Amino acid sequence: MYMKAKLFADEEIAQKILKVKSPIQQKVLGRKVRHFDQKIWESNCKKVVYDGNYAKFTQNTDLKQLLMKTKGTTLVEASPTDRIWGVGLAEEDSRILDRKTWKGKNWLGEILTQLRKDLLGVE
Repeated sequence: MYMKAKLFADEEIAQKILKVKSPIQQKVLGRKVRHFDQKIWESNCKKVVYDGNYAKFTQNTDLKQLLMKTKGTTLVEASPTDRIWGVGLAEEDSRILDRKTWKGKNWLGEILTQLRKDLLGVE
């Protein structure tokens, strides 16, 4: 959300996002970013999320090891309420096992799968 605010030059919201601890509060603030343009966000959001996760997984050895243990799998964001970053299904929903029955795009899963490949040096 911070990078979303920075992308649209909303320094006030960016600073507020840094000060709150709750991801829910950060998300609420992210929805208040001034001069937000959906098309601009969509052309930048995957890189923002990739870069943030790159920093997260390269700075935390334990998290990186967990990510590496998923080698050979497609990562899936199991979220029944998120049809963009997730698949629109809960983890316990059997439809999650078949990509054809997903209700969402799984952008986060795709990004994490690509990040893992990049960190492993795999094409």
